[in-house]
Amino acid sequence: GGGAAMDAFGEPETKVRSAHARELEEELEAARREAVRLRAEQGAYTGAIQIENFCLPNPGGGANLIDEGEFNLVPGGCYGLIGRNGKGKSTLLRALAARRIGNIPASVTMHYVSQVSL
Repeated sequence: GGGAAMDAFGEPETKVRSAHARELEEELEAARREAVRLRAEQGAYTGAIQIENFCLPNPGGGANLIDEGEFNLVPGGCYGLIGRNGKGKSTLLRALAARRIGNIPASVTMHYVSQVSL
């Protein structure tokens, strides 16, 4: 075997990526805990989520993965995220769950479940 070490998100671990992954994992957990607390106090969020004019930095450095992005999520909608490997799909989902992009209400419960290779 002897493959490269993987970070908490199933990506090859480097010093930069490892530090970034740990920081993002902590943000994900903090956002999840706050959402659960607020949902218990306020009830479930039932409105649409509109995210406008966001940039998604490349966690490995270099050019942004997304510039001036926008999208809407409406209650009851079913969405798919399609793209080639390494183009930022997982990075986008982690950034959303950690509330790094968009103005997502804190009471919205979001979970990021990473892929696991068996």
